[in-house]
Amino acid sequence: LGYSFLLSCPIKVLKITEFVGDIGEIVQVKHVLGKLPCLELLEVDVQARRDDKKLQIMADLLMLPELHPNARSWSSSLEKTMNKL
Repeated sequence: LGYSFLLSCPIKVLKITEFVGDIGEIVQVKHVLGKLPCLELLEVDVQARRDDKKLQIMADLLMLPELHPNARSWSSSLEKTMNKL
């Protein structure tokens, strides 16, 4: 794989809105998580009407690999979101 401009981005907080949890979105999030070395917080606004769908999407996100090796953990922010359901 070649160079990714994301490796040089100083982004600390990333907020994703209108996330529906389809496979394409999950793949994109996985890519971004592995490429942003400064990312400290990932916020995901899940667009699902049913609580069971929201929980499934959050579980799918929590199953993704860890962040870039230099970044901090992000799962605690997702767990807080899950607790609000």
